[in-house]
Amino acid sequence: MNLLGLVVAAIIVYISGRLVGGFIGRTIYKRLEKLMVTVPVISKVYPYIKQLVDFLITDSDKPKFSRVVAVEYPRKGVWSVGFMTGESLRTIKAKLPDSVTIFIPSSPTPFTGYTITVAKSDTINLPITVEEAIRFAVSGGVLVPDHQALENGLKQESAKIEPPSDSEGS
Repeated sequence: MNLLGLVVAAIIVYISGRLVGGFIGRTIYKRLEKLMVTVPVISKVYPYIKQLVDFLITDSDKPKFSRVVAVEYPRKGVWSVGFMTGESLRTIKAKLPDSVTIFIPSSPTPFTGYTITVAKSDTINLPITVEEAIRFAVSGGVLVPDHQALENGLKQESAKIEPPSDSEGS
């Protein structure tokens, strides 16, 4: 009898999931979206957040970022991994013709970060995939793609703590 109850419960969960994912789910989503647009503060921000989320999580064959690059940011001598997102703004392009826009994700949430504009010649193309770069960013640089990792890695030296000698503090 318990097995029959388990099978019936599984079927109910499956059918409920199909309904929510189908017509009912779309209807609820549309109503919630209309509600979001009517709330004063949220209505100003929601369209942009929705566009960003759709950009980041929508499955498509078209790549979201054209390539993974390294760029000196936030200052010279400090390199950051970023994604080339496209051409620069028209006003910047007028002053710096070879400028491109780079999105530099932050750790541990890669969908937040910094958008910068630099000369294309100031970037270095990295031979890693977008997924590898996101893993690298989320992990704080711990998860390095295998083909980019150094053989010995970072050598960690154990610190030896010496007990204070009797002559100290006397």
